[in-house]
Amino acid sequence: MSDVDIDQLAANLETEEGFVSYPYDDKTEKRVEKGYTVVGTVTFGHGLTFLTEEESDAVVRMRGARIAAELLARLPWIASLSEPRRRALVDMAYNLGIAGLEEFTTFLGMMQSGHFDNAADDLKVTLWASEVGSRATRIEAEIRAG
Repeated sequence: MSDVDIDQLAANLETEEGFVSYPYDDKTEKRVEKGYTVVGTVTFGHGLTFLTEEESDAVVRMRGARIAAELLARLPWIASLSEPRRRALVDMAYNLGIAGLEEFTTFLGMMQSGHFDNAADDLKVTLWASEVGSRATRIEAEIRAG
């Protein structure tokens, strides 16, 4: 099968399947939400019913890279941070969304001014930290250690 033009195949499939960014019932074409009874198969994207771990890993990498670029564009001062601290902020933005991260104004102000221990302390007492547990503990440590 290596003689198949994968680029053309992908273009055909993308056109034929269309793209839907949310889960939907392929039988009724209704959005799948809490309480909805599925008649057909839960589908998303270009007619996908699931992702393999390898596919999901590729999506995580692509989204991480996109979020990192968008975060740098919106908060250019993060370019001066060490890589672990920038990565910690991107990790938070992946979880919260960039707009959600931007709501942590005190924390971000401390990060920008180089008060990393204070920023980690501030982060530790947030509702977000209590919700994500070990993720917040790891991010706090990355911010402290730099």
